[in-house]
Amino acid sequence: DNTFVNTYATPDSTEHFSHLLETYDDALLATGVTGAGPDTDGILVKMNRRGTITWQKRFAEPGTQRLIQAINSSDNNYFILGTHTNHVDEAGGFLVKMDAAGTILWKKEMFTWDIGYRFIKMMQGTDGFIYVLGMHESGGIDGKPTLTKIDNAGVTQWSRQYRNPVNGYLTPFDFTDDNVGILISGEIHNINTAYASDGSVLRVAKSNGAVAWVKRYNPTNFSGGRMP
Repeated sequence: DNTFVNTYATPDSTEHFSHLLETYDDALLATGVTGAGPDTDGILVKMNRRGTITWQKRFAEPGTQRLIQAINSSDNNYFILGTHTNHVDEAGGFLVKMDAAGTILWKKEMFTWDIGYRFIKMMQGTDGFIYVLGMHESGGIDGKPTLTKIDNAGVTQWSRQYRNPVNGYLTPFDFTDDNVGILISGEIHNINTAYASDGSVLRVAKSNGAVAWVKRYNPTNFSGGRMP
């Protein structure tokens, strides 16, 4: 029976796990945040199927750090996606590759101290490359999806920013690999109508990130056509 309830806590601090991965080596890997006050650190905890901690790592730098996702790599390692802010309006993130023992193989800074940048999700495509989806915001409203392709050694192949060319801006929520291209789903906001939005799907080429097509969905022509 692998049912358990465990609490992970440190004195005078607050912990929050935002993502849990079932690893390729039959363990669990939790990503999240720990700290008190305005400055927090990213936390990574590996545990067995009974919830017993195998090892844990803390990612600490000035400002706010948060680990948002972990995935298994095709070569039996882990990728960890994290973000940091400096309490102003500047944010960036980082991608870490580490082995099963928690040894960092490489760490890649991404969009360091860029205005209004946040990560949403990463995945390893069927081609073996890592795709990281994020978004730039200007004043909290102007959404520009950003997709970055990275190889297993941490080298950026390309990075693209997308914006709907007709009357609006895009807010991404999720993405997937359809073996031919990358599909980004979300919503398109109409800049001329307050709070109006349509569902959207954007397809881009894996080879260079070029847009193949953008589809807009609003069959009943009402505000709030969000696609989760």
